[in-house]
Amino acid sequence: MKFDFALFEYYRKLIHLRRSEIALRKGDFKILKADDARDLLAISRKFDNDRIIILINNSNRRRMFDGQLLGDGSYRELMTGTQWIQKNKKKIPIEARSGLIFKKI
Repeated sequence: MKFDFALFEYYRKLIHLRRSEIALRKGDFKILKADDARDLLAISRKFDNDRIIILINNSNRRRMFDGQLLGDGSYRELMTGTQWIQKNKKKIPIEARSGLIFKKI
């Protein structure tokens, strides 16, 4: 079996993210949505004023999350650094077998 460098780097990024975000280490854990039929999961981690929302699509198809899960405001997707402006309950697209990690900024 060949070593998977892309997967290795992905896990390194996740480890770094957990170490740098206190809410991911010590925050309260809350399930916001669990949709078994569509293989979707949304969780929140909150510590003091830090809140992180994790959206997971475990299906084989691209899915849309209800924008109400985030609430209106500016967010940063922590794995890519991309800024996300959420307003008017805009749907959040998530590719198959992937997830997004949002932090309000």
